Amino acid sequence: LDLSSERIQTLEEKNKAVQLECEKRVQEIELAAQKKIDEETKALRDRLIKEEEKRHKLFEQVQELKGNIRVMCRIKPPSDPESEALIKFNPKVSELDEDKIDGLSIPTEREDFREPGKMIPGKPKEFNFERVFDDHCTNKDVFDEISQLVQSVMDGKKVCIFCYGQTGSGKTYTMSRPGDGIIPRTQDMIFSEVDRLKALGWEYTVEGSYLEVYQDKLYDLLASRSAKPEPLTVDPIGDELNIKGHSFTLLQEEKDLDEMVRTADSNRHTAATAMNDRSSRSHSILVLKIRGTKKNEDGEVVKTRKGTLNLIDLAGSESPDKARGEQIYKEGVEINSSLSYLRTVLSSLGQGKTEGVDFRSYTLTQLLRPSLGKGCRTLMFVMVSPLKENENETIRSLEFARDVS
Repeated sequence: LDLSSERIQTLEEKNKAVQLECEKRVQEIELAAQKKIDEETKALRDRLIKEEEKRHKLFEQVQELKGNIRVMCRIKPPSDPESEALIKFNPKVSELDEDKIDGLSIPTEREDFREPGKMIPGKPKEFNFERVFDDHCTNKDVFDEISQLVQSVMDGKKVCIFCYGQTGSGKTYTMSRPGDGIIPRTQDMIFSEVDRLKALGWEYTVEGSYLEVYQDKLYDLLASRSAKPEPLTVDPIGDELNIKGHSFTLLQEEKDLDEMVRTADSNRHTAATAMNDRSSRSHSILVLKIRGTKKNEDGEVVKTRKGTLNLIDLAGSESPDKARGEQIYKEGVEINSSLSYLRTVLSSLGQGKTEGVDFRSYTLTQLLRPSLGKGCRTLMFVMVSPLKENENETIRSLEFARDVS
């Protein structure tokens, strides 16, 4: 019995020693495996960071080649194509991509000087743009094309995207339609990019403000309307937008921007016009300041990005009509004056002029000055009606866009 007891004790001690050795070996294997995983993860992360830097450089080169001022056109789908008289747009297929359109021509008529009263075909009006979206295109098609500009903002650029056209041509539908307009899709993309770039060592903050230029005065569309809002003043000096006595709102989540847009929309100046029962009588500007910082392993900031995105829904561009009342007529005159000056500024910038461009004469250009010009990117989106009754206004809008380009 004593021998048996000793043998049992010896076996137990050997078993315990083997168990400890196994646990030690397992621990060593786990540590080695974790070390290898960590090394491979770091190598993959470093490679991903390098690929992101390469993407950034190549992307910027492509955007530079496209030019700093770009112009696109969208034709609004007719409500009833069977019964409505429509403009005969003749599309021009892009030479670079046969699935896309980059030009339009509109037939014209003139009086035959040999037979007064008889109309004969005149010289077509031709317009060429970077891209033309016909009445079959969707808001998704539009955003797929311009999302590169939103990416530029994440990469630290200043960008302006304008929607221009007569009342009822689809500006607000394209810019703000819930779910698929430029603003909702931009919102989704920005916060998705914030999450994606966080994995690559970037930390971003997003700040926003929603502003309105009405009768050449600047107002905060987020301010309470319980009392008459006071106009704001833009600081005319500096490379960043600074509005005296006004601060930007920190947007931590998508829902914060949603709430901002809803509040602004309810506060914007509108009125019934001959073109629309609820016509925007002001220019609205959503400004998003996006700041990114990247730190090294010691917590030191090694890279920064400062981008600004301006999404501008311009007031209706139709000719002022005294028959609609004195107030609406005065608004129309002021709207067209500011739009005409915007055209002058953008045309000068498009010709490569960076010195001597006067931004101060109108509040709209003064507000956007830091995001226009050298190193900045601008997209003018002209919206046009397909209806024959609006042909003169459609041609005016296309001529505006042509002058800008």
